[in-house]
Amino acid sequence: MRLWFFTLSLACLSFAARAQSVHTFKLINDTRTTIISFTVSIPGNRHGAEVDFRKQPFDSATAVNIELYDGDGCLRDLHTQLSDGRNIVARGFNICTMHAYRPGLSFHNGHPGGWYSP
Repeated sequence: MRLWFFTLSLACLSFAARAQSVHTFKLINDTRTTIISFTVSIPGNRHGAEVDFRKQPFDSATAVNIELYDGDGCLRDLHTQLSDGRNIVARGFNICTMHAYRPGLSFHNGHPGGWYSP
């Protein structure tokens, strides 16, 4: 598997002063198509930090490291938009304990988007 590494910094800003923490996980494209955007949001909120891959394709069998700088807890909703029109949503992804996310055809507890902790 060909791996493409670079670090993306997603900043989730808050109006209240909070201690910032850094959480890192690997986004692995196992979908057999190109990911055109990826959004990380607080659960229940569709708007969050978005990475737009339209200018630099994020093809199948590649991976990137995602770094989140915030103090809003561990759970996030992950929204993946694919070039074939599919949208994959994984709710309640724990950025504190999970080290990788695969939005592909794998399923975890009946929900799209598999994740594992190495």
